[in-house]
Amino acid sequence: MSPTIPTDLLITVGAGALMVFGLVGVIAPVLPGLGLQWIAGLAYGLLIGWGPWGPWLFLLMSVFTVIGFVADVGMSAAGAKVRGASLWS
Repeated sequence: MSPTIPTDLLITVGAGALMVFGLVGVIAPVLPGLGLQWIAGLAYGLLIGWGPWGPWLFLLMSVFTVIGFVADVGMSAAGAKVRGASLWS
């Protein structure tokens, strides 16, 4: 009988890999960033379980994700305005 890898370990490693990939995506604009990290956190919590602090930490992660998205859009709009783009572009 061959040894098997526990499903929890595979899910944890997969979620961790998505988190790292999302962190690279925060720096490299071609790759998905914050959204991928949020999805990885949600998937991990739903598949493995939240634990006692899990929902609160996920809520904190969600707040930081929203702040990051707003900052990203705001900085893009400010940069475009400085370069002379119209309000509708």
